[in-house]
Amino acid sequence: MPPWLINRVIPVLALLLYGITAWISKGYYHYDEHYQIIEFAFFKMGLSDVKTLAWEYQAGIRSGIQPFIAFLICRSCYVLNIKDPYILAFVLRLLSVLLILPCKYFFYKVSVKSVPAGNGHQLFFLLATFFIWFFPYLSVRFSAENWSAMCLLMTVSLLMAGYSKEKDKQRRLIYASAFFLGLAFTIRFQSAFCVLGVIGWMLFVKREKGREMLIYISILIIPLLLEVLTDRWLYNKFVFAAYQYFLVNIVHDRASEFGTMTVLSYLWMLFSDMGWGVAVFAMLGLAILCIDYKNILLWIIVPFIIGHLIVPHKETRFMFPLMHFIPYLLLTVIVFLEKQKGFFATKGAVSLMVVFGIYNLVALTCLTRKLPGASDKDLTYYIHRKCRSEEVYLIFENNCHPYDPIWELGVKENFYAEKNIRYYTLDLVLDYLNIDVFKNKRIVLVATPDKLKDYNTTQLIKQLGLHKTMEIQPVLYSDKMLLYDNLKP
Repeated sequence: MPPWLINRVIPVLALLLYGITAWISKGYYHYDEHYQIIEFAFFKMGLSDVKTLAWEYQAGIRSGIQPFIAFLICRSCYVLNIKDPYILAFVLRLLSVLLILPCKYFFYKVSVKSVPAGNGHQLFFLLATFFIWFFPYLSVRFSAENWSAMCLLMTVSLLMAGYSKEKDKQRRLIYASAFFLGLAFTIRFQSAFCVLGVIGWMLFVKREKGREMLIYISILIIPLLLEVLTDRWLYNKFVFAAYQYFLVNIVHDRASEFGTMTVLSYLWMLFSDMGWGVAVFAMLGLAILCIDYKNILLWIIVPFIIGHLIVPHKETRFMFPLMHFIPYLLLTVIVFLEKQKGFFATKGAVSLMVVFGIYNLVALTCLTRKLPGASDKDLTYYIHRKCRSEEVYLIFENNCHPYDPIWELGVKENFYAEKNIRYYTLDLVLDYLNIDVFKNKRIVLVATPDKLKDYNTTQLIKQLGLHKTMEIQPVLYSDKMLLYDNLKP
């Protein structure tokens, strides 16, 4: 197959895979992806109460840009009489796919120019760009991490293209990168570490003069002005969310209330979640990249990682904005090994690419069969699909409320709420209610395996005529969740 055809077929296959992933990825990876974007947009549509929103709304620490985009999409769908929340969430995920794929391909086209043409390097780079095992799932997320990643991809690509000819710099591309860099910051404020890296790279590596830097920084500020406008729209008052975020989570260290972690523990978690086969070679690539200190990726990645290692509160998702640079790091390792004498000169590097490809294919297959994240939405979608017009009696263990997973914190999930469902806690049913209340009713019970081993619970299941329908292992819960019902198969 000729190279020009490969460069067209693989992106089309990626679009197909990512589109399917967007459809089957019910729910969200982390609470913030939903409660601080979609629920905010839903509130601005007048469909929920401000009292049910996450505490971040009252604190004014989240950017209004993504909630505004979600608001426009959902409002447009409502005009077209598309009100199914699962369809609306799919549209938002599909939008993420349609935006990030061109960003990834643009980065490939710009950076592949520095890749040796032999030994299948470029094909490996293209395949890795789209098909590293966690890329499809992360790329469909309508989250701050994913959208910030898009902007960083565009920033790096435009800078690489703009400086491709040192004697004939393409200023319009360089200045365009400033806009995307500013946008990355306004979408996810932690991207400030990348902003510092790019400014440092332009000053100390590219030796840009004061006038050019002033223009660059002026363009970088434009997205901040957009953020001020969207923050005004979101909070109904003038709020600079970036400053509020710094004040609340850094100065007052509110984020640490949600857990802290040592550097070693964080690195272990990252390596485990990414898969050691990817993480080890990515870190080797970063180490090799340090030899070429002029590389823009080094100046973006290192400050970002160091900044997040310093901050006490750490999560795997904080590294997601950098994940799409991993193919470049992997290829850096392969090219470096080929330059060494002995076994790795050619055959070893090719063997390494083959072994990594097999490992990645297995991991990608496993992921498509069992997606991580808030799979409690698989439960709500099941009920939604089975009982749209019937009244459902939902009995749930306290920490297993599929419609309001953090209801005990006073935060309500309005977006997926169903009007035809009546809610009962399992303890209430066991201790106080007469089961005659549930006779001839559509019943769904959700609980953990330990609770289901309880004698009273097993007797209740028998008396109500329930059968096991679904078992999930959400990332956001420590225990499995099982669904029992008396619905028709």
